Amino acid sequence: MGRLKDISYYDAEVLLDEAIAKVKQGADRDKEIDKLCEHEVVTTYFTREELITVFDFELQDPRFFTNIKTETKQ
Repeated sequence: MGRLKDISYYDAEVLLDEAIAKVKQGADRDKEIDKLCEHEVVTTYFTREELITVFDFELQDPRFFTNIKTETKQ
């Protein structure tokens, strides 16, 4: 049963990734979240609030992270 659960979680993440890609191409964010909430496999693992949080994070302006410098000390 654990393997089946892993597969369904993967399916939910694939649907989520596809919805985020659609929004990046110009689709309406709220409509895509509504569509995700209609899928039982998605709502098994994510609440609407969690989906909104994921969308907010994934759709952030990448410039927020361009000035991060990492140093390697030897």
